[in-house]
Amino acid sequence: MTRLLVYTTVFAWVLGAGAFLQGVLLPATPWHAGHGLLAGGDWVEFHSLADALARTIAAEGWQAWELSPGGQAPVGMAAALYALTGVHAPWVFLPVNAALYALIVCLLHELALAVTKDRRLALLAILPTLLFPSTVTIWGQIHKDVFAIAGTLLVLHFWWRHAQVNDDRFAAAGLTAVVSGALLMWVVRPYGVKMMILASGCAMLALLCVHRRMLLRRPRWLASMLCALLILAGVERVGTAPAEPVSSPVSSPVSSAATTPPCAVWEPPLVFPVVDRLFAGLACARELFRMSFPDAGSNIDLNVSLADRTDLLLYLPRAVQLALFAPFPSQWFTASASPGGTVMRLVAAAEMLFFYVALAGIALLMLTRGRHVSPALWTAMLFTASLAVVYALVVTNLGTLYRMRFPLLLVGSVLGLACWLVVLRARRVL
Repeated sequence: MTRLLVYTTVFAWVLGAGAFLQGVLLPATPWHAGHGLLAGGDWVEFHSLADALARTIAAEGWQAWELSPGGQAPVGMAAALYALTGVHAPWVFLPVNAALYALIVCLLHELALAVTKDRRLALLAILPTLLFPSTVTIWGQIHKDVFAIAGTLLVLHFWWRHAQVNDDRFAAAGLTAVVSGALLMWVVRPYGVKMMILASGCAMLALLCVHRRMLLRRPRWLASMLCALLILAGVERVGTAPAEPVSSPVSSPVSSAATTPPCAVWEPPLVFPVVDRLFAGLACARELFRMSFPDAGSNIDLNVSLADRTDLLLYLPRAVQLALFAPFPSQWFTASASPGGTVMRLVAAAEMLFFYVALAGIALLMLTRGRHVSPALWTAMLFTASLAVVYALVVTNLGTLYRMRFPLLLVGSVLGLACWLVVLRARRVL
């Protein structure tokens, strides 16, 4: 009953708030790009391309439609909705965003419940998902983030449930979440599946170390984890199959990496083929980021390339720093060249400040509870932090990195607030 209440509440919230954002709030600001869209974002071009494709469908029929024109799946989805409804406006896409964002919040609520063991505290813990200002670009505009975050959290759901090791039935049923999550990520960011493989590998190694005594007693538990990795690997192979070159003017450099042959920046021979291919893909994606947008306002570490394992290991501490703490306080109040960019930096500053406090709450609970802390907590943080570090190895633009590692910001903020609530309850403040 609680799940249904959370889902329907968030769904209604996104529909209402999204309509207000697009119809009232943005048109009253100088950052309105028309059609209820925020100036300076990819969603402006996505809407333009979807509108053109929907008109082509109306003239030539549905044979003109494609899911991901130019590698941009939101364009194909929006075009289909425009053609079906006859309404060429971004608000038509809001129910899709609402359905996916409600799923995101439900998954985070279950995670918070596993940590707090209290429904009231778990409901309080998900407040950041509704109050963070930057979430409006996730559910209030046409973009990839809502699909990518939902996919990431579905895969995360599999791993933290396995950390509990108290429900054998979930060992097989949870693979449905992995399939769904991998496909949601693949449809918008095929390269993101590669990132999830690396993060899942870290989660699995940690679970094997912590629960090594379970290996012989519960073989289905181990088999399901291996199946999860195989599913992700299979979807990743589909995502990197040869495809048409990306020619869309809004194509991102990483989406191009998913559909073009590997570049030659990675020099070591393939001693460990599976691992080295993943690293070579990351190195190639970083090169595409470095070369494609050299003049972007929030670029960082453009002089760094990853040519071998030594380069990767030497840059890893910096990637951890960027993944966990960027943008840094020194960058919070700097001006931006893009429309609305200065305001977005102030928004990021407020959210990062909350995130820092949330991390302190997680550290405090882990120090005070020790081995008695919920395994869901450390598994979720390990998975999302690993994923964010992999993104930090690739992305050379802080604005893009902030969006791509948003699962860590959401998970860390929700769990951090949950930890503070548990600490306050223990001290009889709540």
